[in-house]
Amino acid sequence: MHERSIAKNLLSIVLEKANISGKQKKVELIRIVVGEFTMIHDELLVAAFCQFSQSTIAEGARIEITHSPLKGKCQDCRKEFNLSKE
Repeated sequence: MHERSIAKNLLSIVLEKANISGKQKKVELIRIVVGEFTMIHDELLVAAFCQFSQSTIAEGARIEITHSPLKGKCQDCRKEFNLSKE
């Protein structure tokens, strides 16, 4: 279950970025892109983030997850294509 370590790192990044910008306002939305082959379960990531973000400016933030396909490129024709798990 690597979602917990990812959630902890995500929170660290969010808090760092909020500190750098000088805005100590409440974080309301976090947008992330997750590769299709990362094997991350959205629900587990969100649950872990909710747990770690308690009592921080990111508590209660909504996480918007976009899934990105893995791209491949043919070495012969140089055409790009999306790879699928199926």
